Amino acid sequence: MNTAACASSVSRSETGASTTSRYTSVARVMRRPPSCPELSLALDGGQRTSPKLLCKAPGRRICLRYAGPPRIRHLPAGRCRMLQTFAHLSDLHLGAGPAAAHAARRLCSALLAVRVQRVMVTGDVTHRGLRSELDLFRSAFAPLFDQGRMLVVPGNHDRLGDDVAESLMSGTRVQAEEHGGLFVVRFDSTGPHNRRLFDSHGQMEEDDMDAICSALDRAPSGALRLLLLHHHLLPLPDDHLFERVITQLGWPNAAELSRGREMVDRLQSRCDLVLHGHRHQPAEIEAGSLRVFNGGCSTGLQACRVFAAVHGELVHAPRWLDVRPRSFADAPALFAVQ
Repeated sequence: MNTAACASSVSRSETGASTTSRYTSVARVMRRPPSCPELSLALDGGQRTSPKLLCKAPGRRICLRYAGPPRIRHLPAGRCRMLQTFAHLSDLHLGAGPAAAHAARRLCSALLAVRVQRVMVTGDVTHRGLRSELDLFRSAFAPLFDQGRMLVVPGNHDRLGDDVAESLMSGTRVQAEEHGGLFVVRFDSTGPHNRRLFDSHGQMEEDDMDAICSALDRAPSGALRLLLLHHHLLPLPDDHLFERVITQLGWPNAAELSRGREMVDRLQSRCDLVLHGHRHQPAEIEAGSLRVFNGGCSTGLQACRVFAAVHGELVHAPRWLDVRPRSFADAPALFAVQ
């Protein structure tokens, strides 16, 4: 069963779920989702199947949805030559230990091998916001940076230490750019309070939402419209005990953006995909015409999602690109003392 079919079966089985606002509550949390088929990439007019695709998606799949099926369809092979492929990385936390750096280099090599056209990175690329960690990030993904394939937004960890957020995304908090058939709006959801370690929640003001919507309204016809940001728009289950405790205490550290639900309502018919991070367990949310993906901690998972689109629509559910070592000898750095 592929992930699209999984979404359908989950939706049918949860019709009695309680509602919060306009959303159906968490339909199902799957620690070990059904297997996913391999990703077929169209390269130079032909088709090529990557041998390094994960058959079992890590983490969990969340389905908070409006009524209506997801916009995923399969296209004839003849139309695949206009395929746009892109990957989603997040929460690399480079500087946390040698394992993260080793996994980042493996991810870069795998993304080059499958010739992904764009790589979206949704924050927390550094662990303590140090220049040395930023240099490590740029070094690990140097080939992709050199080819202009990287699109990055900062996360709260990037505001610590040397505050490298400005180096990741300089200028205004909302920036839009077109890449082939992709129209990407980047939003810096961090704020000055993120300079303090335990104030990790995001910031989104009314002016930010207006700027995001205005940028998306300028998207050309037929483009797949994406919003990249670090913090999550909608509630997600707590990742671990500490998050559950601080949530019960009413602290905002693990909470969604305060205007997140309103933003999701305004994104309907304006945006196709939202890619974010912050929470380290990957998740997927369906909210009407909008699909929201949390990338999780890519270096911890040693995997990332790869998307494919034609003429502004996904041609299938995203696939997981797996870079986990196949044997102990493959990855000595992963077992180093940290």
